[in-house]
Amino acid sequence: MAAEGEVKKLMDLRAYLDILRRRGWIIIVVAVIAALGTYGVSKLQTKIYRATARISAVPARPDWGLGQQAKDLLRNFVNNIKTIDMANQVIAAAQFDMNPYDLLSNVTVSAEPDNFIIRIDADDQDPQVAAKIARTMADIFVNERTAYYNTLDKANRIEVKLVDSQIDAPLYQPKPTTNALAGGVLGALIGLLIILGLEWMSADILATPADVERVLGLPVSGTIPSLAGMNSGGEEKSSKNMNPSGTKTNLVSISDPASAAAEAFRRLRTNLASAGNGAALRTLLVVPAALDGAKASTAANLAVAFARIGKQVILADCDLRHPEQHAIFGLSNSEGISTAVVQPGARLPLQATALPCLRVLTSGPAVEAPADLVGSTGMAGLIARLREESDLVIFDAPPVGMATDAAELASQVDGVLLTVSAGQTKREDAQQAKELLNKVGARLVGVTLVNVPLDAKLRKYLAA
Repeated sequence: MAAEGEVKKLMDLRAYLDILRRRGWIIIVVAVIAALGTYGVSKLQTKIYRATARISAVPARPDWGLGQQAKDLLRNFVNNIKTIDMANQVIAAAQFDMNPYDLLSNVTVSAEPDNFIIRIDADDQDPQVAAKIARTMADIFVNERTAYYNTLDKANRIEVKLVDSQIDAPLYQPKPTTNALAGGVLGALIGLLIILGLEWMSADILATPADVERVLGLPVSGTIPSLAGMNSGGEEKSSKNMNPSGTKTNLVSISDPASAAAEAFRRLRTNLASAGNGAALRTLLVVPAALDGAKASTAANLAVAFARIGKQVILADCDLRHPEQHAIFGLSNSEGISTAVVQPGARLPLQATALPCLRVLTSGPAVEAPADLVGSTGMAGLIARLREESDLVIFDAPPVGMATDAAELASQVDGVLLTVSAGQTKREDAQQAKELLNKVGARLVGVTLVNVPLDAKLRKYLAA
């Protein structure tokens, strides 16, 4: 149990790292935009300078009662300093051209009782004005208090004096660098929230090999890029992938063997060759978890990949509802599986292709009940005959969850390759497909992720 828990933690960590690998750029972009934005706004703001004058009000003798009295007086001193009368005195002494209310709006007075300190902060766009306000206000207060306490007994005095002899007015705001750092941190958090939102919206969709392995608990045998008429550089072709009728076949394993997709099918072929654990894989069912538009071309290209290494391959189109293999290879569909099942003694209507080692058994004319035909004893006999005629038979079947045909076939073959479309197949559909195949005793040899975005590094390498 402990080991399983560790494995689960490791898988969860891998999932989080994969999310950061795929979407981490969002955090970086939003953080940079936020940092640059706050920096730019800060540079446009009016500069404000702050001067601070500190006044100490310490009892003349170390007496607890006198000390408490001094702390209470500090609060009163704060109120006495920030008055209209004080503002008028400052304006007169410093010869400022402003009204007392404007002056007081730029002044903050606070007390630090534990340190016996009064703090006067003056803000202004002119650093010299700010410093003059703070210094003048502090001088007036110190002089008034000193004059008053000089009339009292020395033992009961509170010594009031200016702490700082030199009062400067450094830039108080804005602080572009600090604001940019804060903006960057906030932007990173916003970027993280965006990622969480995107992941939440796509949580039900399988997009990466890590998603597939985590949800299905099966190894990913291969990842196939989108077959939308790519050439070796990842660009769309206009003619190479066309059959005589003008239909795009996406048969890249023949039309463009140097393409990224063709290389992906070769890797899939290698992985499947070792999936038998020593036993020969003579019959293979290629079936999608859900309708994805790529299942026929996946089966066709895989058949070509095996035929290119000298294996005698038969590709059988068992999708009797929506057959595609005859269109992909430009073959006739006047006879095929539907005729071969009902005529067990007749010759197999296998059709040759451009590859000597690859023959195709098309679906044949449409029938009323495809599932009954696929599940019949005649179909079992046909599968046995196809095994005798080849090294490998690849069956192209409809989606598991949309028709029972695939489940009928799955129990009669050596292995089943489940295909999942990246960014399209829902987790629920994939899990349901696996459960249905397990119920009929199918042997799942792996999962292939199709329609995967082409890796930029591989695109550059192949285009070179």
